[in-house]
Amino acid sequence: MPFRQVATAPVGSEACALDIEAAYRTVPVRPEHKRVMVVMHHNVFWVEHCVTFGLRSAHGLQGEIADCALDIWRSKGVGPFNKWVDDINGFRFPSENGSFPSPHSSFLFDYDRASALKLIEHLNIPWHTSKGHDFRPIFDFIGFIWDLATRSVTLSDGKHLKCKGRVDSALAMFMSSRMSLNDVQRLHGSLSHITFVYVNGWFCVSKSEADDGRDSAFAPI
Repeated sequence: MPFRQVATAPVGSEACALDIEAAYRTVPVRPEHKRVMVVMHHNVFWVEHCVTFGLRSAHGLQGEIADCALDIWRSKGVGPFNKWVDDINGFRFPSENGSFPSPHSSFLFDYDRASALKLIEHLNIPWHTSKGHDFRPIFDFIGFIWDLATRSVTLSDGKHLKCKGRVDSALAMFMSSRMSLNDVQRLHGSLSHITFVYVNGWFCVSKSEADDGRDSAFAPI
């Protein structure tokens, strides 16, 4: 989460957002490992050429590639960049020696989105074309709207409507029948996410964890 960067960003700072397309379906399998990556479907055997989402190691393998990108940017003095699974956001700060202008201000910067991506192009990361955005002072990251000028964060309209819909649906269901464990866990996941912004709501979420037997040791701070 980019809380620290937003809280300390100097005047004129901007951030971009990136999204890895089909993150768990594009990591290639080593040729010598494909013999143990076989799936039978309708009596036909299929060889997996890419790491699948259900594979236990899929999360770690995708993370290794994303971490590699962040390490390269860090070594080149680009960023800081943050990641949340397949969502990545990066910052740029005004520079006296910068050569990249901004359409949002009169400040100059040391790099733009294209030049930052150029540094990691050899990783062949497939970036989502309809998600993410260029550098700007107000950016969208993991469903939150971050404002660098006011140093504030709010829930996006889309995420707000989605969470409210789940709450309304859960309340309507609870009035006529008991909620299934799966329904409680889906609601819990949505509410846990937004407590990164609405921190006082964590006390209510902790109660739902007790109801479905979860360990409430984790809480966003």
